[in-house]
Amino acid sequence: MSEHSSQPNPDRPTEGGSSKSKAPIARGILIVGAMTAATVTLAIWLGKPEEQPKKPSEPPPKVPAEIPVPPLTSSPFLNTSAAAHYVGSASCTPGGC
Repeated sequence: MSEHSSQPNPDRPTEGGSSKSKAPIARGILIVGAMTAATVTLAIWLGKPEEQPKKPSEPPPKVPAEIPVPPLTSSPFLNTSAAAHYVGSASCTPGGC
């Protein structure tokens, strides 16, 4: 047989290497990288101290027992003056209020 046959020799590597042998290596590197990232993330998350509730530096302001009513303002409507009184729905007549 001649040295230059058209069929490749399985015992002899092809030029540039085999793409089939690179896939498992790349997959392994990807898996190791993902596991490393997950481990680092978990270590940071578990190593983080719990936040303590903040104590107020000063007590909240005291609310007065009674809040003063603001003064009435002038209005053209009769039901907004200090002289307005509740009359109830019984004061309405059947013909209207």
